[in-house]
Amino acid sequence: MRVVNSMPILVWSAEPNGMVDFLSENWLAYTGMNAKAALGAGWIAVIHPDDIAPSLKRWKDLMSTGTAQSAEVEVRFRRSDGQYRWFLVRACALRDQSGAIRSWYGTNIDIHDRKLVEDEIRRSEASLGAAQRIGNVGSFSWSRQQEAFQCSEEFYRILDLELGTPVTLQRILDRVHPDGRFRVMSLRDKPITTTDEHENRLIMADGSEKVVLVKISRTDSADGTFEYHGAIADITARRRGEDALAQARADLAAVARAASMGEMAAAIAHEVSQPLLGIMANAELSIRKLSRKPTPISEATQAIGRIIRDANRASEIVRRLRDLYSDREPTHEAFDLNEALIEVLELSRFDLEQEGITVDRKLSSQMGQTAGDRVQIQQVVLNLLRNAIESIASNPGSRRSISIHTYKGEDRISLTLEDSGAGFQPEQSRKLFDSFFTTKPNGMGMGLSVSRSIIEAHQGILWARNNDRGGATFGFDLPAVARPKTSRPSS
Repeated sequence: MRVVNSMPILVWSAEPNGMVDFLSENWLAYTGMNAKAALGAGWIAVIHPDDIAPSLKRWKDLMSTGTAQSAEVEVRFRRSDGQYRWFLVRACALRDQSGAIRSWYGTNIDIHDRKLVEDEIRRSEASLGAAQRIGNVGSFSWSRQQEAFQCSEEFYRILDLELGTPVTLQRILDRVHPDGRFRVMSLRDKPITTTDEHENRLIMADGSEKVVLVKISRTDSADGTFEYHGAIADITARRRGEDALAQARADLAAVARAASMGEMAAAIAHEVSQPLLGIMANAELSIRKLSRKPTPISEATQAIGRIIRDANRASEIVRRLRDLYSDREPTHEAFDLNEALIEVLELSRFDLEQEGITVDRKLSSQMGQTAGDRVQIQQVVLNLLRNAIESIASNPGSRRSISIHTYKGEDRISLTLEDSGAGFQPEQSRKLFDSFFTTKPNGMGMGLSVSRSIIEAHQGILWARNNDRGGATFGFDLPAVARPKTSRPSS
């Protein structure tokens, strides 16, 4: 008895009918019960309430069979401080020569810490499994000394394999698309030294395809063996989304090209209309001059010269607009913005005089130069000037004046054009530079759109605002370049 009481486990014995007749000192000390209260069926008081019914059923089933030799059950016992801990209860029958049970002997072994670890492992595995299901990621491990892979549940699902069946390299190869089997075979025949990452295609039993991303690394052991650990992710939906996005981008690019061609056609029609009107006016003037007697040859020659000038300008506009919309670099050269502006005002003198509009010019004497396409920038100025003229003409009773200023900053040069016309509505400010938006009854809505494209292609900014006294101001700025120094002639 002294040996039993000195054992670190809880020992007990019971009569054939299950009534306990002995409890070790350790059992009594652990539970805090006295022998009188615990013997018989009193020991049930220290069992966790949730475990009483299943443990008693197990105990009764064991005694009712009459043939069972031993049994085990996990039960929570209350310690003397009130805490419940898990125990593994083992019961073994002692029989006489006839086989009848004379008594039961049992032990209770504390497995609480092991139980907590097992529960934590189960929770971790369940959490990992849930994460793998959510992310469509499966895991596996394999060594060349093993025939079968160790695979997670999600691995089976991705490869559409029956859960629990042995996963061999051949079964995996049966799922891999023929184009990717060499890659899988090479991993078997040539051990990897770094993490391998690749995409592959799988063929399911129903003939459908999956795209998977596979990552594999190697773990070396002290005995010279190594093991592969890997993950496989189902990226079929992502790949289909990327393919659909790529197709949508291609379709959008085609639409954009078609829209760009439409814009170019409209822009050419808009910009060329101005020199064509000049050609028609000078052609009519030439006919009148040539029909007079005596014929003023010099005046007719001047008119014909202007026809040639406007025709060349129209041709140049078409070429430059075509370059602009074909994403080719514009012709870059240094030029004086003041000089370019004066040329535009000269070209528009007839329209200004016809509408009775005066131009107030305040041009910076320290203007310097900018680099870019002179004709395109002149076309922007001409568009802004034509818009100002038409705005003033549509606003009877207004001051018929336009103010043009140029400024020189530290590294930028600017031009502003202020008119006394009708201006624009505040809600229209965001659409002024959009293609095909116009505030004019017969406008095409291309002038400001083309102008913005030209200025932005020159790393500049085109802007607009309403004036406090009526009318609107349009302006742009461009990068300034140093004017080249001229060498003095030698004396």
